[in-house]
Amino acid sequence: MFKLEVIRDTLLGTKDSEDTSVSEAIFSTYLEYSPDILLHWNDLTLCLSRRGDISDIYDDIIDILTQLEHRVESFFMAFLSSSFTAHWDFKIIDSNLIKVDAKWIDVVYLDKSKSNIKRSSMVISISDFTEQWKKILRLIKKDLLSLGYDNTLDGFVFLDTLQ
Repeated sequence: MFKLEVIRDTLLGTKDSEDTSVSEAIFSTYLEYSPDILLHWNDLTLCLSRRGDISDIYDDIIDILTQLEHRVESFFMAFLSSSFTAHWDFKIIDSNLIKVDAKWIDVVYLDKSKSNIKRSSMVISISDFTEQWKKILRLIKKDLLSLGYDNTLDGFVFLDTLQ
């Protein structure tokens, strides 16, 4: 199972006129580093924050979604964020199925008893996987727009086409 769950609203800051990228704007938009998103991966649950994690891995998320959209047969992504460091290997195994092998290097788990898990895999439909991320990105897009950010930010092209 792969699921991203928003567990609470986060206070919004103000637009920083010096922000030039979506990652910077996400960091400015959300005031707290507190966990506000849970990433459920099989029987693991990671705590993420929009400010500390999503701002760090935004470009990686867009890269993953773009590669899946173009059906790149296999690729990897290395994440380095406030709450987790991981390496995910993606392999398309069917027209709408991917296998993701994860190597968990440094992770803040919701359930500390799972902290000995260093590797795990899942098979998930590409559409389910991408929809989970798009759900979070829609929320971020709404918040960015509400503060006055727009498509002049580097990396906003993906959000512009997101429905």
